Amino acid sequence: MTFDGLSRALRSNKPLLRDLHTAARLRLHLFEHTDAVRLHDADRDPIAGLTVERYGDYAVLSAYQPEIVAQRREIAEALIELGARGVYYKERVRADLRRHSSQNLAPSAPLWGVAAEPQFVVREGSLRFHVRIGDGLATGLFIDQRDNRSRLQERSRGANVLNLFSYTCSFSVAAAVGGAQRVTSVDLSGAALTRGNENLELNALPREQHRLLKADARKWLERAGRRPERYDQIVLDPPVFSSDGHDSFSVERDYDEMTRQCVQLLSPGGCLLAILNHRGTSSDQHRAIVLSAANAMSRTIRRLDTALPAEDCAQSGPAMTKGLLLQVA
Repeated sequence: MTFDGLSRALRSNKPLLRDLHTAARLRLHLFEHTDAVRLHDADRDPIAGLTVERYGDYAVLSAYQPEIVAQRREIAEALIELGARGVYYKERVRADLRRHSSQNLAPSAPLWGVAAEPQFVVREGSLRFHVRIGDGLATGLFIDQRDNRSRLQERSRGANVLNLFSYTCSFSVAAAVGGAQRVTSVDLSGAALTRGNENLELNALPREQHRLLKADARKWLERAGRRPERYDQIVLDPPVFSSDGHDSFSVERDYDEMTRQCVQLLSPGGCLLAILNHRGTSSDQHRAIVLSAANAMSRTIRRLDTALPAEDCAQSGPAMTKGLLLQVA
């Protein structure tokens, strides 16, 4: 974001540019602490079906509706006027992604402007992360979980931490920078764990204190319940659906049981950060799942707090992402 870009938007007679400015100026203060910010949210801001995220000098435009797909070049041009060096495009479809060309949905070249480096670093407070904004639909960092990473960082000194569906290990980095004694990151993707290891190295974290395990998180949890090790902090942040060609994970089918297994693995006083990315499950239903898990495992609930997404992301209505922080006695 640039002040010059915002100033031009104020003087513009283009409704699209002014709407983007209206949303972006509310986030301007966030750039003091991070250079990865959601400038416009599809569920919250003036232009329905459009999400725009800023990573350093580059913008990522995500289209959720046909109207946004049709306007993508006009939107990209407006984002250049707001100060982005380059704009990348992602088309979000609610369908089996295996039936779509990844290059069509998320071209590797920018839609407008200058190309970014294949991988570059963004900051988030004291944390640093690699991102790849031209490498498929995901960038390597979920901006909406910024505040939850901060919460975990603050609670992790001396802790034994478990991060399930760890992806590129952003939660693991937050815990480790926060002083965790040991962090275990579990993900089925070897490529994601390689990027996770790069993020640990980027933050100068001692590799010997942090286990990266290539495994099916659901099956790993079943085995972990039979072992004596317990965890002070657990992060459960699964995708809605995943498959390795032989087996699959589904939030609707598997989330309840995995939540119970996580509660079982908590040490006395331990906390579970339970995140759910599913529009079909309400916040009340998510809370009921977590409460039921604690009761099923006969754990006394010390506290149950809402773990809201970052302020630049949707926090009300039928928002897809829900978060709860459960502490047990």
